[in-house]
Amino acid sequence: MKEKNKKRSWKQIVSILSCIVVFCTTYALILPAVTLSTDTYCGKEAHTHDAECYREHDKSKPLCGLEEGEGSEGHTHTEDCYGNVEVGRNLICGMEEVEGHVHDDSCYQSEFEYGLICGKEESEPTEGHVHNEDCYISETPICGKEEHEHSRECYSNKEDVEDPKDWEEAYKDINKEEDAKTRILTVAKNEVGYKENKANFSVDENDAEHYYTRYGHLYEDMYGDWNNYFTGYVLKYANVKMNFDKDISKWQNKTIDDQKEEGEEGNVIKLGDFRLRKTLL
Repeated sequence: MKEKNKKRSWKQIVSILSCIVVFCTTYALILPAVTLSTDTYCGKEAHTHDAECYREHDKSKPLCGLEEGEGSEGHTHTEDCYGNVEVGRNLICGMEEVEGHVHDDSCYQSEFEYGLICGKEESEPTEGHVHNEDCYISETPICGKEEHEHSRECYSNKEDVEDPKDWEEAYKDINKEEDAKTRILTVAKNEVGYKENKANFSVDENDAEHYYTRYGHLYEDMYGDWNNYFTGYVLKYANVKMNFDKDISKWQNKTIDDQKEEGEEGNVIKLGDFRLRKTLL
């Protein structure tokens, strides 16, 4: 019985390990496919120039700039190229050419001058050329594609933003409530559960991601620190005018007394993380 139990335990362990191996193998095979199927939004194709990007496959378009042809030995005049050259012939027979007389070489006396007799012009030797594979290789890429490696920023959908008209619509009836404090609490509570849009983000120089929010969008800083922007958003749609400044350092310097002198209802110091940090005084 002990031996049977021991064998049964080993079978269970082997079965569990087999399942783990199958799972890990399947996951390893699926992961590259998932990665490749992830959408990019940069509008560019991932491309790295390889040898084919420099090769012209059309054999009628060699890139070497040379014409095919045989070479020549070239020519430089030597002593053998010079001698007596006939420059003229004088008729000396004194007879006219008639039916009974036809001029031949004996009827003429030749004049000679010393000059070139080779009949060639001096020239440099040239090599012949036959196009080979090297003639179809370019020094610069000719594939017509831009070299591009997808960065993290390429996976950010910059067009995935909200329509401010929806915010206006959501709070169009807020003024039916006369109490400013209640309006603020209503807007703030209504925003509970809102999250940053992680499909739309910006990557800074330290490779940190900053995500889109409607609060940053409202103040034209879509990926900025939205803690203070949230405050402004709540005040705006609660229809409470409190001299809000999106520059928090400036706004926090405004004192409660300053607000009261201006006839305001009070002062909101800071709203953030979907909680009221300090309510109206």
